[in-house]
Amino acid sequence: LHSIMTSDDESANYNWQLEVVNLMNSVNKMNISVANSLDEMSEITEQLALLLKDTTASACDSADSAVRNGVLAKHVRVVDSDMPTKLIMASAKIGLWALKKNINPKDISRLIVDVFSKTTNDSSWGCIVGKNVALGAEYYGMYFMHFVIDDYTFFVFHKRNVY
Repeated sequence: LHSIMTSDDESANYNWQLEVVNLMNSVNKMNISVANSLDEMSEITEQLALLLKDTTASACDSADSAVRNGVLAKHVRVVDSDMPTKLIMASAKIGLWALKKNINPKDISRLIVDVFSKTTNDSSWGCIVGKNVALGAEYYGMYFMHFVIDDYTFFVFHKRNVY
C-alpha cells in the first residue's frame, strides 16, 4: 500500500512541475512586473478565486474526486506581490492542492520551493506557510508574493539576482 501511495505522490508532484513549467514559459523569462496597486491585487484575487473554484481545472486532476466536486477554497486573497500573476496562480494551485490533501505546512512550503526550483532551474526560491501568520515586514532584496487561502498564509519569495 505504501509503495502505491508513494508512486501516486510522485506522479502528483510531477504533474505540478509540468503545470508550473507551462506557466513559467509564458512568463517572459521571469521579467518581474511590479504589481503593487490595490486595484491590481483585488483583480488578481478575483482571478485566483475563480481559478481555485474551477472544478474542471487541470489543477484538480490529481486530487480526489470528492475534493473535485466540493468547494475548493472558502476564502482566498492576494495581499501583496511583485511577481507576475501567473506565478501567484501556480503557487496557489499547489498550495490549495496540498491543503486539501492535509499535507502539513512545512511540507507544503518544501513542495512549492521544490517545484519552483526545478522548473526554473534556480535555487533562489523560498517559502513560508503558516496558519494565521502575520507578515508585516518588508523583504528587501527579494521578489515576493503574499497570499492567503482560508486560514493559511503563503509567502513565496525569490532572491533578486545581484550582478
